[in-house]
Amino acid sequence: MRLISTLTLIASVLLTSCSTITYKEPETGSKARVRFVTDLQSVAVLRAYDDESCSSNETEWLRLRNGYLLNSSPKKLGMPLWNYHDNAAKEIFVDSNKQLNALFSGSEKIGNTAYSCGVPFFYNFAANSDYEVYFRWSKSSCNVVISELTKTSSGALMVEKEKFTNQTTSKNTGCMKAFSKVRLY
Repeated sequence: MRLISTLTLIASVLLTSCSTITYKEPETGSKARVRFVTDLQSVAVLRAYDDESCSSNETEWLRLRNGYLLNSSPKKLGMPLWNYHDNAAKEIFVDSNKQLNALFSGSEKIGNTAYSCGVPFFYNFAANSDYEVYFRWSKSSCNVVISELTKTSSGALMVEKEKFTNQTTSKNTGCMKAFSKVRLY
């Protein structure tokens, strides 16, 4: 039993230590700057889809962890209000011409129990604006909060725009199936 646990731990470390950014930023067209963040001590994964049902063209974008992550490098675009571990947040350009259909997920082992949580979210980012997409995790629930960062005379302000939860609704049923899909990575 101990050997299996050790091998599982080693495999998990190797699999989660792959490159933390696989997303290709748009080079042309209107874009928004978006900071993706997690408070999870284990690895959180952001996947994007071509549709709201999370059924076509699944693409992994980012792996984040509030702590050390092998083969990770900081990714900052100079957005205001940065207060995170370099591996817990990445700032990237996102196409503002189309809706982002995405799923943030993570899991954590506490004692002998593994807890997993996933949150599908859908959002249209405005061109030339700054946003933060924060994946907040707990063993009983998780959520994604999307906020816009606006400049003020005294610095910057974060204004919450939308909040998504891990509760299944008629709109996100397909994405919850994508969350439950068995993956080897």
